[in-house]
Amino acid sequence: MRKKVAAAIIIVFILAILIPFPASAARRSGSRLVAQLQARINELTDLCNQRLTQIQQLQNDVAFRDRIISDLRTRLASTGSPVASGLTIVSSTGGLNSLGYYEVNGEVQNNTGSAMEYPKIVGTFYDAAGAAIVNDFTYAMVKPLQPGQRAPFTLLVWDSSVSGRITRYELQTSY
Repeated sequence: MRKKVAAAIIIVFILAILIPFPASAARRSGSRLVAQLQARINELTDLCNQRLTQIQQLQNDVAFRDRIISDLRTRLASTGSPVASGLTIVSSTGGLNSLGYYEVNGEVQNNTGSAMEYPKIVGTFYDAAGAAIVNDFTYAMVKPLQPGQRAPFTLLVWDSSVSGRITRYELQTSY
């Protein structure tokens, strides 16, 4: 990154020398031209330093965002449920069933003040490399789901060739 910035500064300096001063400038006295060039170089150096500071701040912001995302993913992977919302996943367990399909069984709870007609659970399933390999969804087994009420759910990945590659899953809810 610093090499690119240094190369950009050199290019800016060369352009500062060539562009703002036409051929007639060569006839000016040497000391006046040098003073003008030095002032222009100082302006461009200040501008480059400001841009470098902005780039560093953006890199810090991206690193902070990435730490937050990583923390949320870690919490999600350890609990199997997202941060509480109107429909919360209370528990879940997953693995291959006797037929070779990946099966997630769990329970959701309605934390809203009204009944939910179709409480939906969406699963994203990942392989060992961390790549999402399949998405699927199901609905809670109780409809409508009343406020405060819990309901079981089962989410199956019906493709056995994919099921055997699943190492983890993430669940989300919608209603």
